[in-house]
Amino acid sequence: MIEIDHAHDIALIRVSGPVEIKDLRALTELLLEHPDHTPGMDEIWDIRDAELVGDTPSLFLSQAKYVASKQRQLAKYLGFVVANQLQYGILRMWESYSAGTTDQEYEIFENARSARVWILEKRAQEAPETDEP
Repeated sequence: MIEIDHAHDIALIRVSGPVEIKDLRALTELLLEHPDHTPGMDEIWDIRDAELVGDTPSLFLSQAKYVASKQRQLAKYLGFVVANQLQYGILRMWESYSAGTTDQEYEIFENARSARVWILEKRAQEAPETDEP
């Protein structure tokens, strides 16, 4: 399920049930086709209700290359919301395979609120400072 937080310009993608890395590619395509999605919109992927299955190093590498090919359309800041150490570990494996393939920054969280706060803080850090009193 894809929701767009218009107030913060963030896409929230909720994933549930058995999911392979290749399924995440299909969800990414749905996100890019969403009528309210804008290029570069930051994302929160909530995988707490997902069961990540069938992942292999070759699938991780394939997904990393796919994300790199879509980089201009995808988020600069990406928050993942996980429910357990297994999901956390799988995302850390993804990190090792995708290192250096994109300029995306991401973190792993226990809830979507923390991910949203992190994204907003990252944006605020890169906002240009003004000399106005």
